Amino acid sequence: MLRGTIITAAGLAVLARSVWATRWGVYHDDGSSAMWFLVSLFGGVLLLWGAAHFVPWMLAALDRRSTRFPRALRLATRRLGGGLARTSAGAASGMIVIATTTPLLILGPTMQAQNEGRYRPLARAGAAVIGADTATEPATVRSIIDQELPGVPLLTAGIRTLSPSFNAFDGTELVGETYVGGQALLRHLTGNPDIPYDPATAVLVSADIEQQGYIPIHYTLSGIDSVTYLPVISVPPPEPDWEALFVPEEAARTLGVTVTPNRFIIDPAHHQVSIAEEERLARRLLVFGFVHVERGFQPTTAWYVVAALPLLAVAAVVRASRSFAPTASCVGSARARR
Repeated sequence: MLRGTIITAAGLAVLARSVWATRWGVYHDDGSSAMWFLVSLFGGVLLLWGAAHFVPWMLAALDRRSTRFPRALRLATRRLGGGLARTSAGAASGMIVIATTTPLLILGPTMQAQNEGRYRPLARAGAAVIGADTATEPATVRSIIDQELPGVPLLTAGIRTLSPSFNAFDGTELVGETYVGGQALLRHLTGNPDIPYDPATAVLVSADIEQQGYIPIHYTLSGIDSVTYLPVISVPPPEPDWEALFVPEEAARTLGVTVTPNRFIIDPAHHQVSIAEEERLARRLLVFGFVHVERGFQPTTAWYVVAALPLLAVAAVVRASRSFAPTASCVGSARARR
């Protein structure tokens, strides 16, 4: 019991330190947050490991006081003393399994709901985006697409060609994916075949942001970071949560930037890419690029497997040995005292 008390106190101290370090008003970056999350898990393991030492003592106490219980409970608790080692192992293991899997069963659906709320589509609903990883591979990617999907019309686009990202509103907000292309691409992004095309005007497709006037475009030319301002108009998106910034290819060339089409888009109005076709393209594009078909948020059930791992691990330990490691010595000393 002394050993269990020391380990339990250590676990509580680690948890208290984690709570104090992550209190309200203290900023942590992703690395620091991950570190304190692991520290909290370590503190929880210590707490459970120490608490497991008290299981034999609790069961022995129930066995000694079983004569004071009602008849139904008396018959059940008397059986604890006959197999204290096996019962202690099962009780301690069950306690750890419940305490471990319960947070996982809570965190799994919670994180999945948060991911669904944060999810933003990478393309229009049903559209397929096939991209090349480097500027030297678009021809290879285009050849693979023609082999797997012959006759399917493609829209070409340069995505983030000017710089890694386009900063709008003086750099305080990031627009979604940025496309550089022509009139056909603009019609696809907006879902409006009658939208006017101006080679000097950018188009912001967003339901939450309205921007009129000029938008800052940050780009890199000959290793020098520069910024220019393009006229911009805002239009509503064809689907909820869809955001995109369209930059005419003529405007990009005016800046002296070479526009290399590195994305190929398949409009679902012309062809709906099936799961089998997506898998074939993914296998062929393994070292050249990627393929993404926008089907909305896809929930995962992997957290069910993670939650089941502690149960399977403890079941294997209990099956291999009659006594749980931290309770074995406690059980022996309890029997000696009896």
